Amino acid sequence: MNTEKSPTTKNKFRLKYLLYSLIPLLVFLLIAEAMASVLFYQMRGKNTFAIMSVMEYAGKKIKGEKTVAPPAARFIRLPEHPKSYEFTTVPPEPYMVNTENLERKPYPTRTDEGAFIQPAKIHENPELVIAFLGGSTTECRFNDEAARFPYRAGRLIEQRTGKRVNSYNNGINSITSMNSLNIFVNKVLPLQPHYAVLMHNINDMNLLMYEGTYWNDHPLRSLVVDPNNPRFSDPRYQSDEWADARGKPIAIDSARILNYFGSSLRSFVAIAKAWKVQPVLMTQANRFTETPDTKILGQAITEWKKNGLTYAQVKNLYDAMNECIRQTAAAEKVPLIDLAAQIPQTREYLHDLVHFTDKGSILVADIISSTFAEKILSGTPN
Repeated sequence: MNTEKSPTTKNKFRLKYLLYSLIPLLVFLLIAEAMASVLFYQMRGKNTFAIMSVMEYAGKKIKGEKTVAPPAARFIRLPEHPKSYEFTTVPPEPYMVNTENLERKPYPTRTDEGAFIQPAKIHENPELVIAFLGGSTTECRFNDEAARFPYRAGRLIEQRTGKRVNSYNNGINSITSMNSLNIFVNKVLPLQPHYAVLMHNINDMNLLMYEGTYWNDHPLRSLVVDPNNPRFSDPRYQSDEWADARGKPIAIDSARILNYFGSSLRSFVAIAKAWKVQPVLMTQANRFTETPDTKILGQAITEWKKNGLTYAQVKNLYDAMNECIRQTAAAEKVPLIDLAAQIPQTREYLHDLVHFTDKGSILVADIISSTFAEKILSGTPN
């Protein structure tokens, strides 16, 4: 009896065997595709945890239902330079228009592993640690490294006291006192500083004039970053941070602005004291003279006029904020360094409205170091 299968039967058997073999592979590929889709879905939403199960996601895909990526999580802004980084900044031509006595050249900046501007950690076992917090006037980006007052003041205090001193510069351009408060809590307190010196004014003034509050959705200056807010992806702010405010009438609410600013200063003082850090407040030196200097203020005055503001209104508010710093220091019984009263309002010391020349920064360092040596460290009242 011939039991040999015909060629047709053999082919059918092989095809059937091949199909059965492919089914597990197809199932595996479907599962892998679903898992990859879910993973991609999570990555777009920047969510660590599964938004929906594989079966839920696969079910939606099979039914043709639309799957929407979850909103990205909001986060608190921590302004800082990159860690362990070196970069060079040349003052841009538009910036130079409203400056004088500023050399247009490369200004190098180095940061350490904590993103503090170097030199900072000079000693492994310092006897005195001082942290400086503020905006670009503390950062001193357009000063030579050795002339930046946070560093230089540390070296002068060391000479005058004989103590080993580390002084940290955490100045960041454009930030406000509320940003510095966040930086102080999250970056400076781990250093276990003995003193924290805060200098803010003009950035707080601008933000509160244009936005009305510290709690805003400005893409560059908000306290909380919301990636889902279209305002954060608006390209206009890259070239003009106050794009929304240009040409629109602004009514300065001085009482509200000073209340916000004073509350921010008192918050800094209270938190510093709670962690046994001695807070020191500084007024901000400036060239807000009685008669405006059109060389450094020409463009600003033009923009203020478009907002319905006069030079006198802005100057009075700025002066009031410096006075708020003085009054807060007196009320909270903390040391005050009154730079606004001690730095001459001339091009020799300030190359624009508020930023120091090298000579100005060196003078600031001398004022700080003498105040520390003669009053603060000795416990002498202001």
